[in-house]
Amino acid sequence: MAVRYAPEVVKAFVSSLNNDERRALDSLKEQLGDEHDHDDVALIRFLRARKHHISRTEKMLRKSQDSMAELCVDTLLETYEPPASALRFYPLSFFGIDREGCPISHEALGSADAHGLMKSASLDELLLYKVYDSMIHMKLLELRTIATGQVHHQITVIFDLEGLSTRHMHRPFLNLITTMSDMFESNFPESLRRLFILNPPRIFPIAFAIVKPFLHEATREKFIILGCNKESNFKELSKYIEPKWIPQRYGGPVPDDDAGVCFSAEPVPDEHHLSAADVMAGAVHVEVQKRSPALHEIDVPCEGACIDFWINTSGQITMSLVRLDDNALCMASRTVDCSVTPQHYRYVCCKAGKYAIKLEYTARGWSSTRDVQVKATVEETPMASHAEGVVRWWIKRHMPEHEHILLPHVPSSASLARSSMSRDEDFNYTDTTRGDANANARSADGENIVDDDDDDDDDDDDDDIWLGDPLEHKEKQTEEETAATLARQRQLQFQLQLERQAAAERAHVASLFQSVVSAPWTVHRTAV
Repeated sequence: MAVRYAPEVVKAFVSSLNNDERRALDSLKEQLGDEHDHDDVALIRFLRARKHHISRTEKMLRKSQDSMAELCVDTLLETYEPPASALRFYPLSFFGIDREGCPISHEALGSADAHGLMKSASLDELLLYKVYDSMIHMKLLELRTIATGQVHHQITVIFDLEGLSTRHMHRPFLNLITTMSDMFESNFPESLRRLFILNPPRIFPIAFAIVKPFLHEATREKFIILGCNKESNFKELSKYIEPKWIPQRYGGPVPDDDAGVCFSAEPVPDEHHLSAADVMAGAVHVEVQKRSPALHEIDVPCEGACIDFWINTSGQITMSLVRLDDNALCMASRTVDCSVTPQHYRYVCCKAGKYAIKLEYTARGWSSTRDVQVKATVEETPMASHAEGVVRWWIKRHMPEHEHILLPHVPSSASLARSSMSRDEDFNYTDTTRGDANANARSADGENIVDDDDDDDDDDDDDDIWLGDPLEHKEKQTEEETAATLARQRQLQFQLQLERQAAAERAHVASLFQSVVSAPWTVHRTAV
């Protein structure tokens, strides 16, 4: 889900750039043409990450687009439900706004059970959870921009390393941290305003030396390393964050319980560890010859279906996901390491057809074959609720006066199915987040799904959702209207825009669900 800034907000942001950045932006847009869906704010972030070098920026941007498309980030907040182990045992929270208006993220990494966490979820699941976390950041930045009328595109992070020890030097856990860092820098460049490191233990220099080579120099310059003294930490944090957003743990006035921040994570119990026998029950055995790929085929009956699959083997195997109908690469080739747990993957299909998990054995060794267990299912794309709950809580806690910008409640998948089956017409989806602001979702017979309150046959501009300064339309109002009325009118216009966007998205989901419920759910597995 990309950040959707209002056009006039983006225009104001671009006008604040210097001449060199504006020229670089124009050159990049000319180079990309129509092959991207980023606004100018995102393009500037990528340009700054590559010091305005056009060709390197283009390469980084295209690589990021491929990676994000593979993860289906446009629908991640609506369809992804984080694994229970990540929510419970990975200490990640959202609380506070810094003095520049950036949302604050808290990670108590030092208290995480490194061994237990890696045994309770696969590496890909934890990486996807981090992408999901970053997309929540993007959504909060979008809402902050709508509320303030100014572009917010960076976050502040507080890393609490109390409890960090040699047990965190666990190789799979270090691989997770370094991969997370690389993923964030590659796909969300210049999104970090600053990063505070609190309570660093004696082992911190060793741990930082391991992670440091994976961080860009510009990112390292944003690190502010503090000590373990609560008073000095509070004094330094207060330079960047108002005290009302600093928890008592760091010397602030906010009770830790009221902040809703997870300052420590409990050890992962053994019963939460993944059992290969349980996870891979009913799996298909695929024999992979060295340097001779094997395919595990899967039939996907409709667009929007989700392929959910597990892989387990002794040692490592190379895996990719392809669509056989047009030989399209859906998931890029990667090394799957099952030495700790079976590895879990998911992919939301943009087309129906025949897909295949491609397995390759390229590792050196005396064995010429490798037995790989594959367990794959195809299911309807779920409607998740966790992200919506997080965003709603954050807005009510930090910007209660702007609760009107919250998206309307998204109905459950079951209610969408009932709604889609009870309607006679087919839905046609128009993305109101791109193109003209007055684009509406329409049904097959041409009627608007979203009714406009204004039924007059006046100029078409009357139906447009205007997000600019209310003072520019002052001549349209009577002298008796007050400033409070102007502010309320602007709030209603924001609400109307978001409701239209949500209605169009619900129409799209309903259309998908109509095809889902009418299609047979079958999985065909064949080892070649």
